[in-house]
Amino acid sequence: MPNPASKPPRALATARACTSACVTGANRQGGETVAAFLLAAGHRRFGFIAGTEGASTSGERFEGYRQVLAEAGVPPPV
Repeated sequence: MPNPASKPPRALATARACTSACVTGANRQGGETVAAFLLAAGHRRFGFIAGTEGASTSGERFEGYRQVLAEAGVPPPV
């Protein structure tokens, strides 16, 4: 029988909190950061390409993105 201690370490990348070793992303903050970067570069017309429809990660990124644009008085992305 293999020794469990000899298995390589592993971590789970997920959008939700977990109880084992995992990595999660700051999706809303990422959307905010991207929007602020593009605004600072002088852009004023925006689009948004998301992943799978209904995915929480895309929704969170979009909300951060949309909020920063709205605060700058820029129309929502299409």
